[in-house]
Amino acid sequence: RGKTQVVPTLQVAATMGQIMGIIINVLSQAQRDPLENLRLAVERAEAAGVEEDTLDDVRTKLAELENEVGKELSISIRHAVSGETLTVVRARPSHTPGYLREHVLRATGEGGVALHFLFQSQVLDEKVSLRDAGLCDGDTVFLVQTPLLCLTASFDGTARIWYLQNGDCRKMLVARQGGQVQSATF
Repeated sequence: RGKTQVVPTLQVAATMGQIMGIIINVLSQAQRDPLENLRLAVERAEAAGVEEDTLDDVRTKLAELENEVGKELSISIRHAVSGETLTVVRARPSHTPGYLREHVLRATGEGGVALHFLFQSQVLDEKVSLRDAGLCDGDTVFLVQTPLLCLTASFDGTARIWYLQNGDCRKMLVARQGGQVQSATF
C-alpha cells in the first residue's frame, strides 16, 4: 500500500520538476515580458508531453496572474499648489512613479524641474510599485515641482546658481576683490 502512494507522488514531483525546468529555461533565455515568457513555457511543457492535469493547474495560475496584471489604474495627477488636474494616467499596478513622471512630462512639456508625487501625505518612493504604495483605480496623486538648479564657479570671481528650466541666474555670489572662485558645492 505504501508503495502505490509513493509512486504517484514521485511522478507528480518529477512532472513538476520537468515543468519548472522548462519555465526556468525559458525565463533565463528570454528578454520578453514575463507573462509572455510564462505562456511560452506552458506551450513548451505541452510539447514536452507534461500531463494535462498538472498543466491545468499552471494554466489556472497563469490566467489569474494575467487577470491581475491586466488591470489598469486610472490615476489623476493634480498640481499640489493650484489643485489643477494636469493629466490622467492609465498605469498598471506594477508601474512605479517613474511611469507617472514620463506621462506628466509629455502632458506638460515641462523640463528642468524635479517631479515628486504625493499620495496620502507621503512622497511616493521611486522604487516602490503603485500597488505597493497603496494606489487604487481612481486615486489622485499630487505633483510637487521643484526647480532644478546648477551651481557654477568662475575665475572671474563669481559663483552663480542657475535655474535649469529657463537658464536664468537665481543668485550670484562675488568673491572678495580680485579673488577667484575655483570650485563651489551646494
